[in-house]
Amino acid sequence: MTDTERLRQILRGFNQQTEDFSTHDVSNALMPLIRELRDAQQELPAQLKAEAMAFEFMENYPEKKNSWGTYHGPMMVWQDAQGQWFESPSLAAVTADDLAYWAARAGAVSHPLLAIRYADLVWDFSPKVTGRSGDIHLAQRVIDSTMALARGGTHEPVYTKEKLERALSIALAIRDADRVSAVRDVIIAYEDTVAEDGLRGLWGFSFDFLLDNSKVPLEEVTRTQSSMP
Repeated sequence: MTDTERLRQILRGFNQQTEDFSTHDVSNALMPLIRELRDAQQELPAQLKAEAMAFEFMENYPEKKNSWGTYHGPMMVWQDAQGQWFESPSLAAVTADDLAYWAARAGAVSHPLLAIRYADLVWDFSPKVTGRSGDIHLAQRVIDSTMALARGGTHEPVYTKEKLERALSIALAIRDADRVSAVRDVIIAYEDTVAEDGLRGLWGFSFDFLLDNSKVPLEEVTRTQSSMP
């Protein structure tokens, strides 16, 4: 089996996954192949580089620590003995070709978690890498895939609610009124599904995301929703 075939097999496995997994799980699954190629002093294929980088970025990066001004940030930041700072992965390493590859992958995968990651990286990084906004269809892909992830109910609730907040912010940014209302309804229904008084962070987030945001229409919302729309 070639390196490309092995890469495709790994990615296909996650795309067909029905159990919960994280972007870190994808990154970890790629590492043995990367180590083998590096140990053999072989150049990593461009696709493998792009995939590895895609799943190493940290989403919802703390704003005060992120000099990029983006939603995603480096997984690691460190300083060497000479005082020089390093980031891994670095936004400076992302190319227009990487963005094009991720955009294609966003359209090719069916698993919502993968679609979210690929599409959101392009939407988030395009202005910094190319000086142009990302394709609005990728923003819509992030939103729609996030709602699908929440409706599926298999992903970790703490992270799903963060993704729902991100989807709402994107819907507002692109002024997509229909998707703003749709995400709003999913947020309310999702909290109703996962909220547990004893688990901090899984109750009250609808209030934080919606009632404190004057741009979200709430007039027609039924507070007693008990199932996903």
